[in-house]
Amino acid sequence: MASSLSRSFTTVDEYRQIVELMNKSSDKINNILDGLLKVIREEKAIKKVEVLDMEEIMEEIKAELAEELTNSKGKIITHIHKKYIHYIRGYLQSILRNLIGNAIKYRAPERPLVILITVRENGNFTELVVEDNGSGIDLSRYRKNMFQRFKRFNNHTPGTGIGLFMIKRMIEKYGGHISVESQPGKGTTFVVKLATINVTVDRYQTA
Repeated sequence: MASSLSRSFTTVDEYRQIVELMNKSSDKINNILDGLLKVIREEKAIKKVEVLDMEEIMEEIKAELAEELTNSKGKIITHIHKKYIHYIRGYLQSILRNLIGNAIKYRAPERPLVILITVRENGNFTELVVEDNGSGIDLSRYRKNMFQRFKRFNNHTPGTGIGLFMIKRMIEKYGGHISVESQPGKGTTFVVKLATINVTVDRYQTA
């Protein structure tokens, strides 16, 4: 294979370029497979509903992302108006980790990153609002693909395009909803409505 490739190019630089392209393609495929494995593992995991302390959850997420926040000179501001919710700990952590991680990843280089997180009651839902002052997304182009698997909107940062797809599945599986508003150059706001879960979910319950 390598010898046939080498005969197809006339210079060492051309050969080197095609090898680099093949390596990048291989890395991309591996990242996609890793993303799919995360979805499968999450689907098979035990899903136990707990009474969760939102202040405690937020402190855990802040500690986990402390290095990324420090490196990006970012900060998280929280307004928690509903302290306790009934939900699945792993799901809630994944939702917040993904949305905050995206805010860090797609921050605007010209200003310090600020992430505002609000937790409040909204009818029968617990509403999580994650708002940032980052680079924003052109929703006139990308809205319909926002939560599709393997869809990405910025080629300058690493990623698999699986995160938003995965958390949308988590949220909607139990009657919730996620929406987004964004303006390029100004920032992005995700609104997550979590339906209250009052029972322990069996390991083998289907989606």
